[in-house]
Amino acid sequence: MHRDPVPMGTGGAANNGIFPFSENRHTFQNLGDGTYFHSGKLAISSSVASGANITYRILYNGVAAMTGGQTPPGQLPIAKLVKELESIGVKRTVVVSDRQE
Repeated sequence: MHRDPVPMGTGGAANNGIFPFSENRHTFQNLGDGTYFHSGKLAISSSVASGANITYRILYNGVAAMTGGQTPPGQLPIAKLVKELESIGVKRTVVVSDRQE
């Protein structure tokens, strides 16, 4: 299926209206942490509300890469990010890291 480009932060949300009519019952969406803290949490909230079967992979690297590597405004530590995701209804959160903390 061809997907048109979407504006920053809405990646995955386009799937919300498509999934009931698609043979693909699950999809993945990559999302940087800079985009998440900018506007991406709205796409995730929308996916939760619509019941879409989607896995968001949030690359947490501490920069807003689209704008030259600044610290994302509103950035949360990973533990608080997980709590935020749970508070908007995300059913399962998995943290993967090469660091042992």
